[in-house]
Amino acid sequence: MRKRLFRYGLPLLLLLAVLQVFAVGSTDAYRVYQGTREKKTFSNVGGAIHYAVNLPRSYVIRTATRREVWTSEVPILEYHAFSTKQEHDVWFVTADAFEKQLRYLSEHGYSSISFQELAKAWYEHRPLPPKPVIISIDDGYMNNYTIAYPLLKKYKMKASIFLTTKMIGADANHFGWPEIREMEGSGLVTFEAHGVSHQNLTKLSEAHARRELVDAKQVLEEKLEHPVVCYSYPGGYNNAKIRQMVEAAGYFFGTVGKGGYASMSQGAYELQRIIVNGTQPPYQFVESLKDK
Repeated sequence: MRKRLFRYGLPLLLLLAVLQVFAVGSTDAYRVYQGTREKKTFSNVGGAIHYAVNLPRSYVIRTATRREVWTSEVPILEYHAFSTKQEHDVWFVTADAFEKQLRYLSEHGYSSISFQELAKAWYEHRPLPPKPVIISIDDGYMNNYTIAYPLLKKYKMKASIFLTTKMIGADANHFGWPEIREMEGSGLVTFEAHGVSHQNLTKLSEAHARRELVDAKQVLEEKLEHPVVCYSYPGGYNNAKIRQMVEAAGYFFGTVGKGGYASMSQGAYELQRIIVNGTQPPYQFVESLKDK
């Protein structure tokens, strides 16, 4: 019986592994595991075969066609700071404007998701909810906690906040670990990486840039006890070398602010975001949405 299972089961596993490599149109495939920090990668068919043979019995290999994975699009909204009154600064969105934007998304059927959910959809071919949107916030300012977070709870909308690890709780303008734990405990807010010290990676030495990427991920994963899958380039500055380093550091995505919908056709490490301008009317951001 064992010989028969080995004879027929192993070739089937190998075939499924090879199909998985070519089905997504990439030589690198990633697995996102629910509730774990494990990431599986393989860069060739041999690696895929080794991976498949060692899969747990309960794991089912899912395949996705190139078209399904590469053409799905998701708007990623980019915020930074929030205020109680109008500021003459594009990065500050008023509480009133943010509430109107959340209300618009809610009333028009948008489903807010995290980058972890996006990774599972694009890399594991899991379904996305109707009209998915990612609400992303850079820098970890205290006003994210005092102004944005209560509104996210009110409208039951999810958000992903990109953190610069040296700035966590560093001063009164940045929230600390108690606020992070509270927000993440709500199930509405997840946290991703924005470097160690918010520097333009393209201006740093290779070793220094790598530390910014690796150390930020390590600190956040040790504290949060779950994978950190996305990196937001400080200032949006990146190049081919930096993108390769982001991938090598174990991130699934890198984001830039170019004003369009994100899709895998852009490259996983150049996902576009729609910047929400704080000096424009509250509903100006709707012009960037395809169902306006």
